Amino acid sequence: MKWVTSLVVVVGMGVCTPALSGHNLQVGVVAESGDPAFTLQSFDGPVTLEQFQGKFLLMFFGFTSCPDICPVTLARLSKSFSRLSEGELAQVAGLFVSLDPGHDTPEILMKYTSYFHENIIGATASPEVLDQLVRRVGVTYQREKSPDAPRGYVISHTADLLIVDRNGQLLDRRIPSTASSTEISEIIQGLLNT
Repeated sequence: MKWVTSLVVVVGMGVCTPALSGHNLQVGVVAESGDPAFTLQSFDGPVTLEQFQGKFLLMFFGFTSCPDICPVTLARLSKSFSRLSEGELAQVAGLFVSLDPGHDTPEILMKYTSYFHENIIGATASPEVLDQLVRRVGVTYQREKSPDAPRGYVISHTADLLIVDRNGQLLDRRIPSTASSTEISEIIQGLLNT
């Protein structure tokens, strides 16, 4: 089980592909405040950090048209959730935050996340709210024109899973996108045993 253990984390950023990979990344992007508080919109209505009190929350930022990192990471997260006992699963949740609110409506996000696991919620917000949130938690993204992409653009973004503890505090560790489902489930079990 390998973790990035610095508060300042080098964040892999590419066209849905981390430019840097491996489990021993060093620091590169600093969270502005580390405050992960949010109000986002899901298919079932507003989603706030307070709804996850008492649980560990694994947050992933991406977009539904992402051709590789987003579906692979969510599939690994889903498989890791499937490895947990019922009691462990009740103490953890996943949140997929779309960085493409112009396309990824709450309905599209609900359909997309339903392909993965029932404990993964899809949500988004206005670009202004998203920009504030990503700055606070140290996530980066950039929309880039790409004539070969299905929508004519791609979004380069941080590819790590962020961890928010039971008290709503962003941890200074991230799970790299290269972590296997086994490693992710071991990390989750380690968190639950602390």
